[in-house]
Amino acid sequence: MKWIGQHIVDFIARFRSDVYLEDLATTTEANVLVVDADGKVSKNTSVAGDLTSIVAGTGLSGTDLTGPIPTLNVDAVQTQITQVGTLSSLVVGNIFISPIANTILSVGDMYLWATGDDIFIDSDNLIITSSTNDKPMIQLKATSINTGPSELSFVKDKGTGGIDNDEIGIITFVSDDSTEEQTSFASITAEVSESFNTDEAGRLVFKVAESNGTDTQLTTGLLIEGEHATDGEVDVTIAAGAASTTTVAGTLTMGSTATLDNSGNLLTNAATATALTAGDKTIDGSLTIGANTAGHDFTVHGATTNFSKMEWDASADFLKFSDNAKIVFGSGAAATDFDSSIQANGSNLVIYNDTGNIQIGDTVEITGNLTTTGVIELGHASDTTIARSAAGVVTVEGNQIITSGAINVDSEAQAPIGLQIARRTITTAEANSMSSTPIELIPAQGANTIIEVVRVTARVDRAATQSNSSSDMNLHYAGKEPGTYGASSLAHFRRFMYGKTTDIVERRGVADTVSGVTLTEDVDAAVEVSFDAAATNNCFTSIDMYVSYFVIDVS
Repeated sequence: MKWIGQHIVDFIARFRSDVYLEDLATTTEANVLVVDADGKVSKNTSVAGDLTSIVAGTGLSGTDLTGPIPTLNVDAVQTQITQVGTLSSLVVGNIFISPIANTILSVGDMYLWATGDDIFIDSDNLIITSSTNDKPMIQLKATSINTGPSELSFVKDKGTGGIDNDEIGIITFVSDDSTEEQTSFASITAEVSESFNTDEAGRLVFKVAESNGTDTQLTTGLLIEGEHATDGEVDVTIAAGAASTTTVAGTLTMGSTATLDNSGNLLTNAATATALTAGDKTIDGSLTIGANTAGHDFTVHGATTNFSKMEWDASADFLKFSDNAKIVFGSGAAATDFDSSIQANGSNLVIYNDTGNIQIGDTVEITGNLTTTGVIELGHASDTTIARSAAGVVTVEGNQIITSGAINVDSEAQAPIGLQIARRTITTAEANSMSSTPIELIPAQGANTIIEVVRVTARVDRAATQSNSSSDMNLHYAGKEPGTYGASSLAHFRRFMYGKTTDIVERRGVADTVSGVTLTEDVDAAVEVSFDAAATNNCFTSIDMYVSYFVIDVS
């Protein structure tokens, strides 16, 4: 049958067999002709389901899914990718990551940002190399506005108990010798001297390379070791071997006294007395009188007959000079030419030096009064001058010496004041009842005085966990217990030792919001410490309280 022309059918048309459309035109239309389960033909703008074949086009190759694996090039940003398999390489911006070479390469500066504060590297060695002069450099840069420093911490965590002589950390300095052999020239090592719990002590060892001309080894030149049995003792060993030389460029001070100046002059009396030899005789020009168990008297007379000027009394152990006898020093022939002299004139002991100052190189003990109309010079006039600037006021180089007594400060005036420290050890029984019975830390200082607390340190020896979260520790004036934060609390320890599992040192500055103390409640009042709620019973072995304070006279 042949039909030529057009025929528009208003009814539903059904075809029992295949339908073929000839001479179809190409279009950019996105609609797709689809057939539902009843054979109804309709159009769809999107098609979902599994692909059975791919027609190669832009960014694609391969047509049969069972054959060669198609290649897909994607240029647009993909936001739904959750996982990427093994890559032969990856380039992100200026960063190149190559798993084959185990290399991360940046063509510019590289930054690591850890919003969780920590960056962990699990590796045996971290090696930084640079061919630039004076590089590489490791810089720890602190940007906090607080006073705390940057910290380089060496931590040894064995997972078991430490023992004596454990090495905590070492810094080694290695360089080439003349044959380009890498050699250790110096090292600094931190060690455990005593590992016993609560009695720990450390050791710091400084070593440098030295040799006998053939063999080179690192030898300790400076050893600093804490004493584990004596509080406040740190022993220092300098140099190695009798041939070593220790040079002090400035003044050597032992305790608080200068012993040697920078010219090698001995400033203190460190000489050992020479024992007397037996008999009366002259040895190498030196006169020795008596034996080391019994001496002999001797007398030196002046020009006047039977008038002793100097007498040694061996039985009384004293050398006596008669009145007006004079000990002189210098090279002058006449009395007026001598540089210095000492003379007892019958009433006073006169020490005179015509050429310079009188220097005493050891401790001077005065059991009576010391009176001076001038100043006291320590060292020399441009060094340390002690003077009286007013009644009851002594200065050092013009600066007033500060005492621990109460100071009255006039309005619109300033006055120096001495800082004091009080210590009180609180026992277990006392800590158990501190919510009802305050502990006195600083006694009242007398009428018209107030105690100004500066800082508080609590060193806590813990016996068990403190589990009361409502137990706060407060410092307060007597009668203001238990101390209220923001009102009468001088120093506030919130939730004191709550949940702590180790011994702790806690420090607090003075509270800035004390507003609940009247003009009379702090006068002649002791400073106490209390708990505002009972701490867990027997949780503290001891609490050592250290309080820095000064006293003001408010009269």
